[in-house]
Amino acid sequence: MTRSLRRRIWESLAAMSFARAVQVGYVFILVPILLSQWGVEVYGEWLILSAIASFGALANFGMFQASAAEISLAAGAGDKEGACRINATAMVTGLVFIAVVLVVAWLGLQFVDPRKLFGVHVISERDTLAVTMLSLASVVLTVFVPPLAAPVNVTVGNALSTT
Repeated sequence: MTRSLRRRIWESLAAMSFARAVQVGYVFILVPILLSQWGVEVYGEWLILSAIASFGALANFGMFQASAAEISLAAGAGDKEGACRINATAMVTGLVFIAVVLVVAWLGLQFVDPRKLFGVHVISERDTLAVTMLSLASVVLTVFVPPLAAPVNVTVGNALSTT
């Protein structure tokens, strides 16, 4: 028995709506806590550092979303070998790209005073470097999840369509 397309669309919409609601709730809870504990200056500098790291999301140029689509198309066409090959290529490329971005960022920040570069005055140099690198790592890893999720989506979809 297969699920109807309409039902799958509604389930997808419900899941995305729930994820957005959690994100909004997270912000409404986290911002007052951070402001009360850190104060406006430290919180503002933390926002600057995490916003700068968010530019790492622009680094993939859609390459990994395209590979996720190709994996889905190949699996949908019954080309499991092609889907596996695309997935392996995307994962290796993604891991190499992540490593290169993080190493280049870390090395670059070793030769430049990140406090002067980003206009940070309250957070220490060591903490500025740590916040920037952790934020960049979070953004980069988040951006490169689609090729890792595509095979799971295809596998779950195939399992559901055969039950």
